[in-house]
Amino acid sequence: MVHFLILGGDCIISKKIDFNSYIKNLRHAIFPHVFGYRLNLKEEMRSNIIKAFEREGYVDKKVFYSLFNKDPLKIFKSEFEELLKFGRIEINGDIIQMTVRDRKEISIYSMFFYSAIVINKFKKIINLRNKEYQNIDLKRDYFYE
Repeated sequence: MVHFLILGGDCIISKKIDFNSYIKNLRHAIFPHVFGYRLNLKEEMRSNIIKAFEREGYVDKKVFYSLFNKDPLKIFKSEFEELLKFGRIEINGDIIQMTVRDRKEISIYSMFFYSAIVINKFKKIINLRNKEYQNIDLKRDYFYE
């Protein structure tokens, strides 16, 4: 097995795949790492919040707690405080609702939960000084509205 870090998680690649063992393990509900990706706990929590906002437009604190045994408002206190300050979320009981106008804003404000590791890796991939990236047109999402 080869392990390497990608955007805050481990990507696992098997050098040799024994198909018979793989099928046998699957039949016994054993899921070996043949090709896969796993995030560390903090990145998994971030991913869960980002996906919840992007898919449903809200985070259910009860669901988050059932998955991670943690309160998202405590784990990501500064991120939620910023979104509250900008008026982009409302908290009603267990529901943290994103209050945005369109899909573009959901994508933008979900990025508040990207970790520094992820942001730094993106900065290395994309040279922000390159003129090609200075005037990115966010209308790329227009066909979703």
